[in-house]
Amino acid sequence: MIAEDQGMVLGALAALLEIEGDITVVARSRNGKEALQAVLAHKPDVFITDIEMPEMTGLEAAAQIRREEKPGAHVPIVAMTASAMSEDRDRCLAAGMDDFISKPVSYKAIEQMITATFSHRE
Repeated sequence: MIAEDQGMVLGALAALLEIEGDITVVARSRNGKEALQAVLAHKPDVFITDIEMPEMTGLEAAAQIRREEKPGAHVPIVAMTASAMSEDRDRCLAAGMDDFISKPVSYKAIEQMITATFSHRE
C-alpha cells in the first residue's frame, strides 16, 4: 500500500513496485487518515508512506499502526520523504517505521527496499 499526496509520485511508485515483482498495490491513499484505515483493514505486505501527508502525517499513521498491531502481525512500514537528513531517518525509526527512502525515489532504491523488506520471508 502506498500513501502519497502527489498523484504523479504515487503513480510512478506504484508502477515501480509492480514492475519489481509479486507486489500488488492494494490501495493508494492521498491522506494519512485514509492510509491508516486501509492498512488496518487490509494488512498489506508493506506500507510505504510519505512523511508529510494531509490530515495525518506518515509518522502519526505509523505510530498508530504500531499501537494497534497484534503480536505476529507486523506490517513493514517504509518512510518516503524529500528530507534526507539523519534526523529525519531517526524520527521515522522512532515512530516505528522499518525503512526510509528519500525522494526522488529511484528504481534502485525500490529494489533495495524490497530486498531488505522481504528477504526474511523466503
